[in-house]
Amino acid sequence: MNLRINIKKRTPKFSIDINTVKNTGIVGILGASGSGKSLFLKCLAGLESMDSGEIILDSKVLYNAKINLPPQQRNIAYLFQNYGLFPNMTVAKNIQICAKTKDINQIIAMFRLEHLLNIYPEKLSGGEQQRVAIARILASKPKVILLDEPFSALDARLRKDIEFDMIRLLSNFAGIVFIVSHDKDELYRFSQDIMIIHNGNVIEQGKKDKIYKHPIHLQTARLVGYDNIINAQMLNKKSNQCICVKSEDIKINEDGKNKAVVIECIEDIDNNIVYLQCNGEVIRAKDKRHYLKKQQVKFDLENYIVNDV
Repeated sequence: MNLRINIKKRTPKFSIDINTVKNTGIVGILGASGSGKSLFLKCLAGLESMDSGEIILDSKVLYNAKINLPPQQRNIAYLFQNYGLFPNMTVAKNIQICAKTKDINQIIAMFRLEHLLNIYPEKLSGGEQQRVAIARILASKPKVILLDEPFSALDARLRKDIEFDMIRLLSNFAGIVFIVSHDKDELYRFSQDIMIIHNGNVIEQGKKDKIYKHPIHLQTARLVGYDNIINAQMLNKKSNQCICVKSEDIKINEDGKNKAVVIECIEDIDNNIVYLQCNGEVIRAKDKRHYLKKQQVKFDLENYIVNDV
């Protein structure tokens, strides 16, 4: 399978300009709120107009200067944020109306919908509606699946259960999946590849381990969990560089090379969150011990990366 994407669209804040080629697999999309992630998915699905570009799926033109296929002809399934269920149809009929597979019962069982088949959408909770919507997408056997924050309406327990089933199913999906989430850990579990979108542009993409462990851009570093961006001069590095380090990789210890003063210690479930001041920098660390304000400590940095500013 081959999907060629070249999307150009002007918005009041920035211009979408995304050019990429994808084959089979799951692509996680990370970006700040309002960066263009959802707009990218909607343009791909045909739900938003484009100014120019082209979209070609397995040699079939979905969009170019002369062709603009409607969503129902693109073989691309999009999970609507309001789920898009037909209010006058039961759960069973909502799934059956789009079904192109004989394995409907398997999909229904996977999403634990057996007891809801004769219920209408208005009687369902938000989480139940979302499960029906995802089940309907899978039953339609699309070549491309677009998921925009697919688990945001589910409670924590159900989210874990559905996530486990979805990972198993999507890992065997023969097509392409794009999944948008603000949860970097969730995307890591689901995806093989990661795209970072910033102000309508893909600033970084590649295998998830490369993106998460060796980010090139500062924006990427922040998104994948490097919650401390520190002036590199603190470690006698070049003045035009910065250090990116995760709070769990800042180790407070008596023999540390760096001196700091505690400015706040906040209790958390597993570790306390400790804010340190060092050479004018405020640094966020995690530690099981409790520290007093103005307490002097020492610390070391582990697993940090150095980026140009």
